[in-house]
Order: sequence, then C-alpha cells, then structure tokens
Amino acid sequence: MLVLVSVALTAVTGAISHQARTIKYLQDKTMATMVAMQAVNEVHVGLLVPPSDARNQYYQSTMLNHVWYWDLTVQATSHAHIKKIVVRVFTYHPTDHER
Repeated sequence: MLVLVSVALTAVTGAISHQARTIKYLQDKTMATMVAMQAVNEVHVGLLVPPSDARNQYYQSTMLNHVWYWDLTVQATSHAHIKKIVVRVFTYHPTDHER
C-alpha cells in the first residue's frame, strides 16, 4: 500500500512540474510576441527607425517587470512597396551568448 502511494505521489509531482514548465513557456512566448508587436507598431508610427545598414542593433524593453532584448531588420519583398519586418526577441542580451 505504501509503495502504491509513493508511486502515485511521484507521478502527480511529475505532472505538476511538467504543467508548471508548460505554463512558464506559454507566458514567455506570449510576452515575446507582445514585445515584437510593440516594435512593429513603433516602426509603423515612426517612433522607431530601423538601422539602414546590415549590422544588428539590439534594443531593450521592460514588460511586466521582465527585461526583453530584441532586434529588427527590414527586408525587401517581391513587391517594391512592401517591406518585411523581422523582429527577434530574447530573454538575454544576444551578445552575451555569441562568444
């Protein structure tokens, strides 16, 4: 009987741990999407001018007490009047991990 209870508790603990990791992942993914959309909106309204050269310029935003790092590039498309905006969002400063 005691073995059965310990196996059941181990399974429940594992399930709760997995669920907590999943919730954290979804929260981070949602927040990163919000940071990226904010960057795109700033470009659209003219508050942010993307760098004209190919070098990466990293930006920093704080949202819900968490610091996010991001960069953006503007790429040409097959249509001359439409540009593609690519935003990459990081939970760490990218230059810290490039070494």
